[in-house]
Amino acid sequence: MVEHKLVVGVAVLLLLIVVSGGGYYVWEGVTREPEVEVAGVDYEVVDSVSLFGVVVPTNVSVIVGVEVYNPNIISFTLQGGSYDVFVNDVKVGEGVLPEGVEVPADGIESFESEIQLDAVSGVKGLIEALGSGMLTAKVDGNAYVEVPLLGVREIRFSQERELVD
Repeated sequence: MVEHKLVVGVAVLLLLIVVSGGGYYVWEGVTREPEVEVAGVDYEVVDSVSLFGVVVPTNVSVIVGVEVYNPNIISFTLQGGSYDVFVNDVKVGEGVLPEGVEVPADGIESFESEIQLDAVSGVKGLIEALGSGMLTAKVDGNAYVEVPLLGVREIRFSQERELVD
């Protein structure tokens, strides 16, 4: 009888160790912090006018490439986000990240977000930049991802890049 209780006790202890180890593996595999990075910033002059021999952009799009990396063992969903775009330290517009994008386990999801520059500050910043020959773009924002077991997490991202030198 004592031997039977000992065998059952050892079996229960081994079962607890296995379940705890598996639980720890799963917990570690779903709680790693996702990463959001700006993969690229580019611009396109859609329309412009020539004033006294100087080309002045009147309609400019900024294209922001974004990558979301999921280091976890299960997929998660991007719940959206927003970002500001600066040209030569002047805020020229705002953009949004899409909602409902599924990011696979241990995978990367890439997409582009396009914004039109704010007519006044954006064109002013571009005119100053084109006049000085220097154009620096900065993207600064927040993304929201829903991670199983952890809920919605906020991830900050930022990148600055010279577009014209």
